[in-house]
Amino acid sequence: MNELLPITVSYGNGIGPEIMDAVLRVLESANAKIKPEIIDITKDINIDGKNIIFSDSFWESINRTHIFLSAPINYSTDLYNTNIEDILEEKLGVNKYIFPYYPFLSDLEIKNQNRDILCVIYNNRESYPGIEYRQTQNVIYKINSIYQGDIRNIIYDVIELAIINQRKKISFLIYPTTYNLLDETFINNFTQISQEYPSIKTEYITFDKLIENLNTSDNTLDVFLILNPPGKLLIELIKIKGFLGIAGFGKQYSIFKSIQNASSEIAGKNQANPTGLLIAAVMMLNYINQSDVANKIQSALLKTISDGIHTKDIFSDGITKELVGTQEFANAIINNLNQPFLENILPHPVTFNQQKPEVSKTSAKDNQELVGLDLYIDWNKGSASDLGDMLKRIATDNLRLEFIANRGKIVYPSENYETIFTDHWLCRYVRKDIVDVIKHTEIIELLNKIYDTGFDFTKVELLYNFNGKPGYFTI
Repeated sequence: MNELLPITVSYGNGIGPEIMDAVLRVLESANAKIKPEIIDITKDINIDGKNIIFSDSFWESINRTHIFLSAPINYSTDLYNTNIEDILEEKLGVNKYIFPYYPFLSDLEIKNQNRDILCVIYNNRESYPGIEYRQTQNVIYKINSIYQGDIRNIIYDVIELAIINQRKKISFLIYPTTYNLLDETFINNFTQISQEYPSIKTEYITFDKLIENLNTSDNTLDVFLILNPPGKLLIELIKIKGFLGIAGFGKQYSIFKSIQNASSEIAGKNQANPTGLLIAAVMMLNYINQSDVANKIQSALLKTISDGIHTKDIFSDGITKELVGTQEFANAIINNLNQPFLENILPHPVTFNQQKPEVSKTSAKDNQELVGLDLYIDWNKGSASDLGDMLKRIATDNLRLEFIANRGKIVYPSENYETIFTDHWLCRYVRKDIVDVIKHTEIIELLNKIYDTGFDFTKVELLYNFNGKPGYFTI
């Protein structure tokens, strides 16, 4: 490959310029076939209301290259303190993050450990937009809309990623304390789809068990998957002294960056360690089919660290043999580029899905039946018992009041919770046991009765069972 591939490069700010300079020197010395287009991402940022608009020069470059190597960025506005990287990635449509976990770097010693873990995080912003309404004097209601087809696409995508990287198992992170309908839907689809791939084992793992696996030598992880935040909380927990390089992907663009604090007090002092950004660059080289260069750089990087050549921010008594600056650290890596590869410690190079999954195979259509409704009422004229006694008398031949909830707690027929009531009441009506099917005409009949009684309802959610299982939350 003789032609140089254009990539968009941002030096960021804080520690960004010095570590990006170090990384680009290593890439050039390793003969990476790239042509950096340098842009200043923090320049000419415009604030329009709550919208942040990036410069035309950035969009001209990224629309040409579709690949973005980014040093850490620290930027906030007077309107609100915000993470500019999150906003940028949202505009780029980036929703999948992949990074190899380097546990043998946690104590700066290269060890021959059987821990080669690939981490995948999906933050599907397009599928989880925040739709908000003010429904009463005191309550604002937020809806997160979830498209099941996106869930299935995610599952197919991560399984295909595991296969092309010759992985054997995928662990899906669940949170027992916040287990909800989304988790259940994901697990049902994951269980069903994984049966199409008998070579891939699947499991569900709690957060505590995940952290235990990451921090002990008794590791059983291969690929682990996190759906939506708190993925960033996980990144905060496992990043180690700036060693976390990450690759992010959307439909059109990819971004390669490190997770580091741009505004570090060591910025500009030639002390920051560029390892995280260099690992991100290694993933970028794998992504653009320059794996030979990527492997050479990774081997030289790990040899440098194992030789005890460290910057101040990763200095460790008894392990560090030579304390160097950022650029001197890069020089040491460059000197090691022609050294023999280190054996048995290189993580498998990440092979990326070059083809985005098309609209995923659809599952068999579930049997859907209407079984009731959640009626939201704006009311502040008494207690939960008062409201319940009135609504209990309002029913149809086939619909009855099951419970009333306020602030997520059932307050009628049992008022056992000490809570401060709002003016927003959830009143659940369900079918009577002898009824098989509820018709929409009965829903309308009930609403008319409630309206004629003088109640102001602000929202109606119809309740459905799918294959006999509730498609709605329970309290």
